[in-house]
Amino acid sequence: MIPATWVAGLGVLMFAIGLWGAFTRKNAIIVLMCVEIILNAVNLNFVAAAAHYGDSTGWMYATFAIAIAAAEVA
Repeated sequence: MIPATWVAGLGVLMFAIGLWGAFTRKNAIIVLMCVEIILNAVNLNFVAAAAHYGDSTGWMYATFAIAIAAAEVA
């Protein structure tokens, strides 16, 4: 199993890439894709924390955030 610190590090890297893309791009579609990358990075960190602490709260937060992202698209 992959340690939670590596998963959290990947989430931080994804967050930084999404933040950089959202601030440097002018195309609205690309900015929205970068915001989705940021949301996925936050979800990944929620899941990593839930796996590290053995709690299911992070999974519930991630599921709720995915549902909100799906509602945004619709």
